[in-house]
Amino acid sequence: MNQGTISVVIPVLNEADKLERCLEAVYDQSYPPCQVIVVDGLSTDDTVERAHRFPVQVFYEGARSIARARQVGVDNAVGEYVAFTDADCVPERGWLAALVAGFGDGIVGVGGAARNVGDGLWDQSINLAMNTFLGGARTAQARVIAERRLVKSIGGFNSICRRRDIASVGGFDVRLPGGEDLDLSKRLSRRGGLLYTPDAVVVHRHSWTVSKFARKMFRYGKERGMVRAWDLQVVPPLLVPLALLSLLLTRWALTALVALYCALVAAVTVQVAAREGDARYLLTLPVACVIEHVMYSTGFWIGLARPPRGGDEKAPRRRT
Repeated sequence: MNQGTISVVIPVLNEADKLERCLEAVYDQSYPPCQVIVVDGLSTDDTVERAHRFPVQVFYEGARSIARARQVGVDNAVGEYVAFTDADCVPERGWLAALVAGFGDGIVGVGGAARNVGDGLWDQSINLAMNTFLGGARTAQARVIAERRLVKSIGGFNSICRRRDIASVGGFDVRLPGGEDLDLSKRLSRRGGLLYTPDAVVVHRHSWTVSKFARKMFRYGKERGMVRAWDLQVVPPLLVPLALLSLLLTRWALTALVALYCALVAAVTVQVAAREGDARYLLTLPVACVIEHVMYSTGFWIGLARPPRGGDEKAPRRRT
């Protein structure tokens, strides 16, 4: 196992009800961090007061930008490695040990898995849908993938990089309104490999409403389109114009594509409902899948229409 020192960076904004559980887990790691940095986006609740119940260093970021917050953390980190998580995540005890153990020849970043949990039927339905290939593709942000593998991106909610490697590609692009982790991964991958390990787990508790889930999927799609991050997640958005263009040939082509999509959703729904032993998922899972794909695809094309900003080898940024 690598024995380098680790700084943990946690951006926060009005996270008073979640931050303490996150910090308790960070300070209970089997591989203790040498430094924990909380970067506050000028919270209006008692987030900072709760942070100060722990031996953290608190810095401030006034633009309420997640990219700037992560960069403020990097700028003030002293560890050889910088690990990232979010206030609504609770890392398991072996989280940091598993992340740092992933470094080897040619690896410049390591990411872990999210175990999404929720209490209500709708929360559980979304989490179950996202934990399928149809709902989460191969992104670890949505599902726990069982095997280690090289990936194209690692998420800001659960990842680690060498501080010098982040600096070598210009750090986070603070011009971006989102998708900063996708963009950084894109530039880091030109320097080496990005590894996903299922052994580094954070528990992510969601409290979804239909509108909140729709907005989140729209934002995820928009961020991917905005930074031109090409992976399997872009397949549904790219199929939409192809389906519409098929109308120029024959309406049966579009009908066949819609029928195929419905069949895939139905197959996944039946499989999950049977595995969970709950027939209610036969109604809720298709709704979750359709909302995800429609909103993600819409966001992707809107993001793709924006002038590219991230992805440069040396992303200009301003220290905050």
